Amino acid sequence: MNPITSDATGGWVLPHGFEIDRDEGWRKIVSHQFGGQPGRAFAELIQNGIDGYPSSIPMEERKAEIVSGDRSISITDYGEGLSLQRIELLCTLGGTDKRDDPSKIGRFGMGFYAIFNPRLGTKRVVVRTRCEGAGIELCFEVESPGKCPKISVRMLEQPLPFSTRIEVEFEFSG
Repeated sequence: MNPITSDATGGWVLPHGFEIDRDEGWRKIVSHQFGGQPGRAFAELIQNGIDGYPSSIPMEERKAEIVSGDRSISITDYGEGLSLQRIELLCTLGGTDKRDDPSKIGRFGMGFYAIFNPRLGTKRVVVRTRCEGAGIELCFEVESPGKCPKISVRMLEQPLPFSTRIEVEFEFSG
């Protein structure tokens, strides 16, 4: 018998009635990491673009292109893309393979999720990447600020002219 069950809201109920609200945990993590400074999210995405290169490429030769619009920003790198393992880690809060790699800036597997700080008004994040010879698109849809986004994935038909591009769409009110 599984001692953990789900409740109607997607939370977890453990034995003896102890409940875990995943959305509340998500909200606290994305709202309070980096001292609750939502602007830190952009630095994290740039760092991920720089970390997208193999260790053999010197730091000064790595680049991340940034394009901004009225309600969007995209960051593109020309590194090595994301393996299936890295895609799984990206979709896992705290998942990282950078921890023991001195050639990488990131360490904790939390930076990508800073873009979901509710104060930013993030509506959608699309990650397109080369993955083991194919193009993959991951879409993180924010249905309600402060709640875990819905994640979908699809294979792309056309090859990508870059390694990884992260496009963020914002929804500003008033």
